[in-house]
Amino acid sequence: MCQLFFAWRIKILTKKNSLAILVAGLSVASGLCAIGAGIAIPIVKELAHFDRFQVVGCLWLGLTALVDLLITIVMTTNLVNILLLFICDGETYTHYRTRKRLDSSRPIHW
Repeated sequence: MCQLFFAWRIKILTKKNSLAILVAGLSVASGLCAIGAGIAIPIVKELAHFDRFQVVGCLWLGLTALVDLLITIVMTTNLVNILLLFICDGETYTHYRTRKRLDSSRPIHW
């Protein structure tokens, strides 16, 4: 599950465990719904009765979309916040949080 990897990345990059736990929990719930839908398909042989597990399939797809949207918002917000910390000011870069001047001749290591 790729979403669990992104939950780990959110934890490392943002240092917010609550967001990582939210993403991981919703991802696990989505995976369980996918397993439930996969188990239900061989059991129900007739196409007319597939609506019996429609709720599980809709939950699976809805949770997956919700987790992907949450990951996109968190990672984009984190990237924008990092990029806004630096401004190009002639020959020096200013870091807003520490007000530390960096020499522009040295490379900046991300």
